[in-house]
Parts: sequence; C-alpha cells; structure tokens
Amino acid sequence: MKGPIGKVHRSRVEPRGNVPICGWVHEQAGAPALPVVKRVIPTSQITGRNVLSLVSPKDEAPTLLMLGTNPPAALLDTLAEQSGTTRRVYVLMSSDLDLGGWADDPKNRQAFRLRGSNVLFHQAPEVPANAMLVGRGERGVLWLGRQGKEQWVLPLNNEQAQSLFEIFLHWFWSRSTHRAFSPAPLKFEKVPPQPFDTANPTNGPIQVLAPNVSLSSNGAHTLCLPHSLDSLSAARLILVGPSGHEHSTLKQLSSSGCLAVSNDAELPPFCLTSNGGHVSAFSSQIVLQVRLDDGQSQEFSALAHTAAQKACWRFHPASPLGELQHKEVWLAGAKAPELPAPEVDLPIAPAAVDTLKAAEDAEPLTWPKAPALALSVKYQWTILPPRAPQKTSDDKLVIQWQALDQQAKERLDLVAKSLDFTEKHASNVLKLLSTLVAPFLGYERSRTEQKKKLEGLKKSPPSSLGPTQAVQFFRELRALEREATALDKQQRDEEHKELERLREEDERTQWQVEKNDNSELLERKKTERTQLAAEETKLKSQLEKAAADLKAAPDGPEKKDLYATTKKAEDDLKELKKKLQALDAEIRQLDEKVHKPFQFTPAKQQSTASPHHSKEKGPLFVPPKDAAATEVIPGEALPAVGTLKLEGKQRFLIIKQWEDLPTGEAEATRLHARLVAPPEGT
Repeated sequence: MKGPIGKVHRSRVEPRGNVPICGWVHEQAGAPALPVVKRVIPTSQITGRNVLSLVSPKDEAPTLLMLGTNPPAALLDTLAEQSGTTRRVYVLMSSDLDLGGWADDPKNRQAFRLRGSNVLFHQAPEVPANAMLVGRGERGVLWLGRQGKEQWVLPLNNEQAQSLFEIFLHWFWSRSTHRAFSPAPLKFEKVPPQPFDTANPTNGPIQVLAPNVSLSSNGAHTLCLPHSLDSLSAARLILVGPSGHEHSTLKQLSSSGCLAVSNDAELPPFCLTSNGGHVSAFSSQIVLQVRLDDGQSQEFSALAHTAAQKACWRFHPASPLGELQHKEVWLAGAKAPELPAPEVDLPIAPAAVDTLKAAEDAEPLTWPKAPALALSVKYQWTILPPRAPQKTSDDKLVIQWQALDQQAKERLDLVAKSLDFTEKHASNVLKLLSTLVAPFLGYERSRTEQKKKLEGLKKSPPSSLGPTQAVQFFRELRALEREATALDKQQRDEEHKELERLREEDERTQWQVEKNDNSELLERKKTERTQLAAEETKLKSQLEKAAADLKAAPDGPEKKDLYATTKKAEDDLKELKKKLQALDAEIRQLDEKVHKPFQFTPAKQQSTASPHHSKEKGPLFVPPKDAAATEVIPGEALPAVGTLKLEGKQRFLIIKQWEDLPTGEAEATRLHARLVAPPEGT
C-alpha cells in the first residue's frame, strides 16, 4: 500500500454465473397457438348459434340454462333465441345476476313477447356453473374454468349431460329461493314448495364439490392446476400459473422428471391419468368436477402438450444463473419476477485491526448473503487501522531533542544575523568610505568562510544526528560563534573611527547651513514687526476719533453706524496685538539659534548594535567552553520516521504514510512503542 495512512477501502468481485437457480423462468412472450380440436372449444369461437348447433334441440324438448354471476354472452343470446320459440325454457340464475338491463333490450323484449310465459326463472345464492342442457339431459355444453373468466366450452356426452341434468334439477327445485316468469319486466317472488322430491346426485360423472376440495390427482401424468399442488409424484407435465409459492414441491417433482410450465393458454383446471381424467368449472363457493371420456382426455392431452412446448414460463429446478441473465426469474417467496442484476454492491460494516501490518490483507469474518439473482457481487469493506488516542502528549525524548534543536537554532540564527549585519554594514560603509576598502575585503573573505560553516550546521539539526554526532555539532557551533563575534568586533572598530570623523564634518556643515537660514529669517521677521507696529499706531488714532464722534452724535441712525464702526476698530486692534506677541516670541527663538556656537559630541561605540550581542548589559556573547554546561544531549535517538507520543505510560509511534510501515515497525520495537496511525480526523 502507498500514500497517507487512513481507512483502507477494499473490494472483491465474486462472479455467480454458475450458481444454480431454482424458480420460474420467462422463456418467451405471447400465448401459444393451440391445435383445433372438436371436444374442447375456445369461448372466442362460441356464439348463441354455435351453442344451439352443439346441442341440436328438438322443437318439443325444453331448454335448461345455468347462469352464474357473469354469464357468457353466448348463453344470454341463447336465452333470447329460445324465448322466441314454443319451447319451455328453465333458467337457474345466480341471485347476483341482474337481467334487468338485458331484458330491457328491445331485441330481447320482443323475443319475450312472441310467446306467453314460456321462460321460468329460478334464483339461487350460488349456481354451480354456466351451462346449457336440452330435454332431460340428452345433450349439453358446459363452460370450463372460473365463472366470468371461462375460456373453454366442453360439449357433454350423454352420460355427462344426464348427470348435469340431475344436478340442475336438484338445484332448480331444492336450492332456489325466488322465481319469475317471462315476459319482461321480471317480477321475482318466493319459490313455492317443490312439486316433487329431487335428490342431490353424488355418483355421476359430474360432481359438485366444495371449493376447498383439491383436485383428485392420484396417478396423474398431466395436470393443469389453478391453485395448490397435491401429492403429484407420478406427474410428468404440470400447467400452473407462475408464482413464488410451492417451489420446493415443484423442485421435487422436477427431480423425478416432471415438467412444470405456465398455463399461458388459460386452459381450465384438469387432471389426466392413464384411466382418463377430469376437468373443473368453479365459482367462489362451488367446484363442478367433470369426469372425462377417452376422446376428451386425448384432446386435453394434445392441448396441454402443445401449450407446454411453447409456454412463456417454465420451472427450472437448477439452471446456471449465467444462462438466465436476460430472462425474468420468479424465485420462491418473491412477490413478482425480476431480471438478474449484472452486479450488486454489498457493503460490509467497517472492521478494526490491532496492527497496521494486519490492515494490508484483512478480510471480514462473515460475508453478507448475495442476492439470489445477482450475476456478480462486489463486496466492499473498510479496514480501520489502529490510531493514536485523541489526547496524547509529546514523549519526554521528543521534548528533550526539541529543546536541543531549539537551542541550536537560536544560536545558529544569532550567528546568521551577525554575519548578515556585518555584510550589510560593510556594503553601506564601503560605498561611502574609500579608506576602508582594503581591510573590509579581508573581512569579506572571513565572512564567506563562516557562512559556509553556518549553512553546513543548519542542514542537520541535533535531533537528526543522534547522541554521538550531536556532541560534535555543538563543538563546531561554539567555534563558529567565537569567530563571528571576533569578526564583528574588528569590523565595527574600523567603521566607528571613520564614521565619527565623517559625522563631525557633516554636523559642522549642517550647523552653518542652519545658521545662515535662521539669520535670513530673523531679518524678515524684524521687518514684519516694524510694519505691524505702524499699523497698530494708526488703528489706535482711528479708534480715538471714532469714540469722540460717537459721544458727540445725537441719537439716531447715524449714531448707530458710528457705534458699529467703533466696535469693529476695537476687535481689529485686539487681533493685531495677538499677532505682535506671537511675532516677538518667534524673533527671540531665531535670535538664540543664530548666536548658538557649534558643538560636536563624539559617540561611544555601541556593542548592542550587533544581533549576536547579549540582551543583558555586559560584554559580547561568548559561548561556554564546556558543552556539558549548556547542552543536555538525550541518550536515545528520535525515530527515523513518524512522531513519538505518550499517553500515560504507553508510547505511541505515529506514522502517516504506508511507505513508512517497515521502518516504523523496527523503530517502534527499538523505542518500545505501539505503531499506530494518526488520531481520527487529523
């Protein structure tokens, strides 16, 4: 690892294309085209005339109709057709069925009026199925599937029609509650006591069952089921709607060679065995189960196998996920099908490690479960390296070396300032004093050599050298300090002598210039004083005359004008006296400056002008001869990498870069410290 030490973000991609998937798979879109058969007819091909052609009623034979809550349009058309004949028509209808709108249709109302009351309506709370019979069950047709959603019609054989007639007879007379006679409008009244006994048939090929009774499937090889699966160990083909339920049963059946596909053709619930089979029509309260003859069974088998070959959905017990990546899959327990996801990110909670070394390859102890339909998963986790506590202090060793570094820095800075000072002074003085060129060139050579030594010492502070080499560092530093002090003193002595001579000449010249300027100014001020004195005399005379005129003048406007003139003259005289007083003071000061003699005071040589001079009064700074007197050098070297900190009695070596990890481990061992990353947030 490289870069700053912090949270380590890691990831791992796990392909799952070979993971076996158990569930429904969407193979293709659209319902399959089924073969045309004679004994099972799609409702899309059934009209009122088709129904009559299937049963071929004789003129004298009565017509029996069973109408559920949502009867097919073909049955209602048949009712209208039969109402216009001489046949008796018996209608068993659901109490929830409203024929008001149908009977008000002009076409149907006209059919009712062709004859008298030839249609008898009986209402029952529940009607077993939508069906039509003629005579006493010589022929009949039955709509298959759930009432209101039937997609198929089954022409009944004689035995089936006779069985349904017995069921109709029992329900029409024993289960109905109200009746009505045509023509419209229909007026229902309570059914009178039945004219004869009608037993509930229980042994015919058509049986009325409760809705919670499962389809009998013992020995079944082909099934089309609307709801739950039963014990189907012998089944070889099952048509059932795809869902998230009963996948374990389907998987068990698939392991024994059973094919489970979706019922896209909307075939009614049926079960086929080696001895025949049965099919169902059902409502919310009743299941009507029909035992099939051989011909009907063969046709249902043909429909089922064609539907299976082109089914939209097929149950897969164990297919590689990679083969299903573009197909919808309905898993066990899921509410809806889903497409396999190309890649799913699976974040894992951050985990801390004890050592920085462990952070390089740490992995979670537990891995989250991958989504079943993820073609690949990307596990992402964060490793938290050990960090120093938020509140730590510098280790004593660090403090000692820092103090030594600071001492060395201050002394080196002092030498550097001294050399810079002498260099600047030399440059400025040489520009002015040609007599100092020769000695100052010698000082320049010495200063250059001292600067080289200074730069060499600055490159390596004592803490970077370790205990042994730090001693030699301070020896060289003390020697350099002495050389810098001596050089500064020599240069300053030369400079002081020459500067004092030049300063005296400069001050004398300046004194003479100022004396001449002050003399000229004094003469001008005296002239100005004479002019102001004359003006004062004149103003006094005017004031005396104005006062006399004012006293002699009578009262009136003229006297007022004289009074104003007098007041103005008094104010002007006061202002003039102030100017004279100020001018007199200025003349006295100028007279003192003109007659002041020239004085020169030699300056003492200031030793404090050099940066390396001691701040206290006394001689120039001179380092002590014995290094042990001022420098305390620790016995351990600082770590080669990182920062050494302390909390309580525990040392921490803090490093910031992964590249420093190998060196940091060795240094932490030497210093008996724990190797950690910086505190959180730093």
